[in-house]
Amino acid sequence: MPIRFAMDENTAEEEYNVEEPTHSLPESAEDIKLNASNNSSSFNVKALLSKRNVLIGGVASVVLLLIVIISVSLSKSQPPPESERLLATKSFLSLVIDTSAFKNANSPQYKAAAWLADTDVTTDIPTEPNDGVLFVQRYALAVLYYALGGPEWVFDARFLNKDDTCQWLQRFTTPDGQFDMGVMCTGANHVKELRLPGNNLVGSIPPEIGLLTHLHHLSLFGNGITGNLPAQMAALTSLRFLSLGSNYLSGSLPNWIGKFQDLKYLELGGNSLTGMLPPDMLKMTSLRELALDSNTFVGKLQTVLNKVPNLERIFMAENLFEDSLDDYFLADLNLKELDLSDNNLKGTLPAHFFQLPALKTLDLSMNTLTGELPTFPDTVDSLQYLSLRNNELRGEIGEEIWNLEGLRHLDLSNNEFSGKMPGYAIAWMYNITYLFLANNNFDQGDIPLLYDMTSLREISLKNTNRVGTIPHWIGHNLTQLVLLDLDNNALTGTIPHSLGDLENLNFLLLNQNELTGGVPKGFKNSVMLLLHDNKLTGDTELLCGDNKPESLKVFTTQCGGPDPPIDCSCCTTCCEDGQNDCVRGDLLATLDLSYENYYQRTQYVFSEDLIFRAQAPGEET
Repeated sequence: MPIRFAMDENTAEEEYNVEEPTHSLPESAEDIKLNASNNSSSFNVKALLSKRNVLIGGVASVVLLLIVIISVSLSKSQPPPESERLLATKSFLSLVIDTSAFKNANSPQYKAAAWLADTDVTTDIPTEPNDGVLFVQRYALAVLYYALGGPEWVFDARFLNKDDTCQWLQRFTTPDGQFDMGVMCTGANHVKELRLPGNNLVGSIPPEIGLLTHLHHLSLFGNGITGNLPAQMAALTSLRFLSLGSNYLSGSLPNWIGKFQDLKYLELGGNSLTGMLPPDMLKMTSLRELALDSNTFVGKLQTVLNKVPNLERIFMAENLFEDSLDDYFLADLNLKELDLSDNNLKGTLPAHFFQLPALKTLDLSMNTLTGELPTFPDTVDSLQYLSLRNNELRGEIGEEIWNLEGLRHLDLSNNEFSGKMPGYAIAWMYNITYLFLANNNFDQGDIPLLYDMTSLREISLKNTNRVGTIPHWIGHNLTQLVLLDLDNNALTGTIPHSLGDLENLNFLLLNQNELTGGVPKGFKNSVMLLLHDNKLTGDTELLCGDNKPESLKVFTTQCGGPDPPIDCSCCTTCCEDGQNDCVRGDLLATLDLSYENYYQRTQYVFSEDLIFRAQAPGEET
């Protein structure tokens, strides 16, 4: 490789700034002309000698310049002379680890060794491996600091402090309690816990992580970590808790994960991991919680997970698993939470899931399950969250659904259910806060009598063949309502004034009905009002002008065209009669609930450009 390509930017800059050496000719052009007229032979000899001298001088100068450049380049590409402490540090570490990375002065390993030797001068350098356990773990943490962009961390966690490694810790007090960031140790000063979640860690996990063999708890969740899981992690057989979720990890889940036989919690969700579950996972006999959601894993779950005997919580949403559910699917597990939403699962809904005495969460939404709902026994009331939306389930929803009296969240939308809407049964489920039955082919009927369900925060009966009027008790009884979606039915009559008095109501979707009359006042905290494709008349002055809610972002009526039936000066969209594409898309408030947010709503997603942050109960708009 030519020298010039090996030089760094500073050397190259120096090269371009070097001035060319100057050489004076022994004779000027006038002298040459004069001599030529007097003695042509004398001129030829002198001229040749002069040119030869210039050539020799120029070559010598170039050679000298190259020597200088080479010297500068080599001096800059080589590390400075190493101190005796650094040589001793490298010598000791070579007894216990692979030190090939020390050849690169810019490697995290070399930087960590140099810090130990030349900055951390109060730390004694051991000479025997048996005496250097604490020194090695200090080195491993220093490597991790440099490998994962330590200088750019949000909190330095007192890393590379000259104090004892076990004091590399920052402690915070939050409204939720005390929060620790950094290193925690055992009584023997071995690193037991390493917590650096959400701290802007960027880079790949270094192999030296495997030197922290006493580690029980490792949390690097929510950072910018890339690359594969290093093979050296297999040495961390004391781990009980491993959380590397919400990073950019790639590759497959290695088979050595089965060595973590004491591990109780494994969280790798939100990465770019792929492949099948490794067969040795069945050796993880202590595993209680497994979260591999939002990756691209393939294959079958049951082959491995059914043989992990103590699994209680499984979160595998947003993958490409292809199991066929039946009466044997995960039947040997005593599950408390199961989320397999958004996969490629087929088959029927296993009845044994509803016989599990401790099951609280069951989310099988966004798959292709078929068949009818099983019979719900009256002996289990632990289930609080049931989501089966976006499947191909059919048949009637039986009255025995009220046996699920502990439910707080019920979402059966976007299926093929038919028959009578089980309003009477649901009305006895007083704990429900989310009720979504949208986009099913129920028999034509009124809005069910839900006036005693005062905990309801969201109702969606969109496209369910509802007829009749909107009952006044919704505005009088359901005071906690945040979302009411009655879109695409055949409702008649006027909009009850009591709806405008609901202080928590942010989203009201009454579009695509046959409602008449005017738009009532109120709706002071509304974010979205969809009233188009009705037969409303008059004006909306009670809502526009000084009365317009500051929170209102989307407001639609039939105020478009040459002769609109309603006048609306503050509508964001004015639809025309007969206009089918007035509001783009099928606006349904997607339930984006996930276990990371304790299955609480964080946002309302109606379309790609209609996304709103969810508010906590009682929070002002």
